[in-house]
Amino acid sequence: MHRLFVVTDCQFTLMGLEWLMKEADKAIKVIQVRKPEDVLTSPEGEGNRAVLIVMPVGSPAIRASGRLFLWRWALWRPVSQTGITPCLLLCDKQESNVTGAYPLSRQLSLPTLSAQLLAILNHPAFYVRTCSRVRPLTAIQRVVLEATITGERVSVTAARLGVTERSVFSCRTALIHKIGLRNRMELMCLNDRDAI
Repeated sequence: MHRLFVVTDCQFTLMGLEWLMKEADKAIKVIQVRKPEDVLTSPEGEGNRAVLIVMPVGSPAIRASGRLFLWRWALWRPVSQTGITPCLLLCDKQESNVTGAYPLSRQLSLPTLSAQLLAILNHPAFYVRTCSRVRPLTAIQRVVLEATITGERVSVTAARLGVTERSVFSCRTALIHKIGLRNRMELMCLNDRDAI
């Protein structure tokens, strides 16, 4: 049985994908996940696997969570012992330039989307995209990210780390580029659920 791991909080999207996959010829199980660890710790079974990140238009918080998932997935993938698992991005045109994921247009008709997902699950090696220069966070960047996610003031974070506020802002800018976020707004949209 093939497995499609879906990164979304929208239950309607999840139910729609479950219905769409039931219409397919092969048995495909749709599983909701929040972190790459959920996919990597899932027991190996028969069939292929794919990860689908849903990034709806006009939702910076969901896009930020999706980009963080994609960055973490790129970090975990080289060290994981799992087989070939492509990462897919169901997105609009502006998001299709994200590296490390195979883009699927949100404009696809249901039969076309179903056929595309079946093709990906039947031949996953053709849809794996590489990430260039994905690096883990430094210890200070990790502290600044967690402080930002919890809403800690910059002055408190700077005092705790023994650095200037300017250093904390500089670290945030480095985080934005390293994780693949677009801007500071997306960084601020991350919440406790996205904690590393």
